[in-house]
Amino acid sequence: MEILICLLFSIVAVDFATAACDINLKLKNETEYAIAIRHDMGGYDAGKAFQVRPWGAAWRDVDNGRWNFKSGTTSTVHHGAGSLYEVLESGKTTTDIYESVRGCEVKRRYRIDFTCHEVVEKRGGSGLAFAGEGKDVATKTRYFPGPKEWTESRNVTIPIKSCK
Repeated sequence: MEILICLLFSIVAVDFATAACDINLKLKNETEYAIAIRHDMGGYDAGKAFQVRPWGAAWRDVDNGRWNFKSGTTSTVHHGAGSLYEVLESGKTTTDIYESVRGCEVKRRYRIDFTCHEVVEKRGGSGLAFAGEGKDVATKTRYFPGPKEWTESRNVTIPIKSCK
């Protein structure tokens, strides 16, 4: 009986030790425009706009894995009546560690919903603003590695290549 209990505890300990996995998750803007993700109403930076789907599970906000859109080279843009956007300018990359709860050897797919904008410096150099009336150039959804493909990589760079 003691051997059975020891064996059970060792299996549980190994399971917990391999359950979490840190994934280096980058978002790279290769377009000629700034890409913007609107803050959700729950206070998360990306919320439902940037998600990961582990094989056999539902979509999950990357914010829940402690990935922070603002950890890289982004700017916050206030636009309209209380709307906040995190903006990644053309040619820039934002990166952070996504803490996966399903382990490292799990296939994943990523999805990001974003808008493309022309941005300008605000008067006085106090940040960025959307150019013109702030209308977006395009609204896009990007799947990585693709809408039907999966990746097990622990070093993921999602390139945003087009706003057209």
